[in-house]
Amino acid sequence: MADVQSLQKLENITNCSQLADQFTTRILERYKDADEVHLVFDRYYVTSLKGATRDRRYGGQPVIAYHITDATNIAKVPLKRLLSHVKTNMELTGYLAEKMLVKAHAEEKQMVVACVSQC
Repeated sequence: MADVQSLQKLENITNCSQLADQFTTRILERYKDADEVHLVFDRYYVTSLKGATRDRRYGGQPVIAYHITDATNIAKVPLKRLLSHVKTNMELTGYLAEKMLVKAHAEEKQMVVACVSQC
């Protein structure tokens, strides 16, 4: 998720499909000279010490879980807020992993993706 967190969500990104395109383009550009890329996504546990720390970081403000689809509207959602709920992170990792495999295949790039959901 560090690569996702380091993205500068552009103002013209209004949905998750556009975010995925920005992410996949960045990964493929970063590793364009590699013969094969292994992309490993974090695991997210609902009840974990890291989750409790994340909750405290928001100082009692409610964190929102977003359902991740191509059309999910994130135009006015800062990336930090989008990534604040563990369930959103779980969905987003599966979503980005799937999009990464599709784009890598389309560009004939050898890609191995590991994530907890269905990869």
